[in-house]
Amino acid sequence: MSQGKLAAQSAHAAIGAVESAKSSNLQSYSFWKQTGEAVICLRVNNDSDLENIMTAAMIQSIPCFAVYDAGRTEVASGTRTCLALGPSNVSSIDIITGNLKLL
Repeated sequence: MSQGKLAAQSAHAAIGAVESAKSSNLQSYSFWKQTGEAVICLRVNNDSDLENIMTAAMIQSIPCFAVYDAGRTEVASGTRTCLALGPSNVSSIDIITGNLKLL
């Protein structure tokens, strides 16, 4: 994906995660808001890696929000392009994502 597409997909994921947390995990959302609203962008090699991270997050009850593209520009419709984790305990997320590199 181009840098612009990557930025847009990341924004969709962040917005989706926040909106979801506001309605289903208000305590974690409030803590995240009060502690600086940290957002960290990491890279994966492929969709299989993204799937494994999403599965691990779900097993540990870490909120996650996946973005599936509409297919209007650079990628095919239905392609999973981004995944947001949290808001949640940083150490819990680090267990899943600690080996990933910054974007």
